[in-house]
Amino acid sequence: MSVSSVAHSETSTASSSSAMEKLKDCVINPRNFLFLIPTITAIALGVLFLPNFGLGLAAGAVMLVVTAITMSSLTSLGVIEDTEETSSQYSRLLQNDLLSGAVFAPLAEEAVFRGGIQPMLTKVFQMIVPASAGALIGTPLSIASSISIVATGILFGAVHYLNPHKGAFQQAVMASVNGVALGILASQFGIGSALAAHMAFNTVPSAFSAFKPSAMDTKEELRAQNKFRYSPLPA
Repeated sequence: MSVSSVAHSETSTASSSSAMEKLKDCVINPRNFLFLIPTITAIALGVLFLPNFGLGLAAGAVMLVVTAITMSSLTSLGVIEDTEETSSQYSRLLQNDLLSGAVFAPLAEEAVFRGGIQPMLTKVFQMIVPASAGALIGTPLSIASSISIVATGILFGAVHYLNPHKGAFQQAVMASVNGVALGILASQFGIGSALAAHMAFNTVPSAFSAFKPSAMDTKEELRAQNKFRYSPLPA
């Protein structure tokens, strides 16, 4: 065996050992999971004081499962590239501020999109086309409300397309679909249910992110990880 081969083998072993140490430190470090304390507190307050919050939590869990299964199936079929990215600016931001993904982002986004834009669009459509105030056939929603829900969902997805990572398009599509679901929840059961669903959808991936070691620093490791595989990132 050549000297270079021995050196490469030792480097690979050291790299693997370093990665395992980082993973071990991440898993056993309780600091990584402190975000769950205010997150669980916020969820408990929501259940106590916001109508249909529990219903929203259940809906968010269903949305997460359906999204994960759908996107995994699309990956298996080759529709979505089976690659992974853990070193992007977006991934690092999520990992370094899990509480924002689990609580603050849902609060801000639901206030803006389902609390502000969606009802405003509904009123605008009703003013422009008074007949749109009538019910959409086969649904409990009005025509104006249905249009505003879809439009707000698409806008919600478009905003996520601006996130700085290679999977932004996949995330934008996911966010658009889920944005429509959140819009229906807000319209039928109140903004509290949409907020709960959003928090449930974001909290689970955030908790899994806490198990991941920090992004690697060496060029070899960065090169090996410079790809993206879809996972249900916080919307």
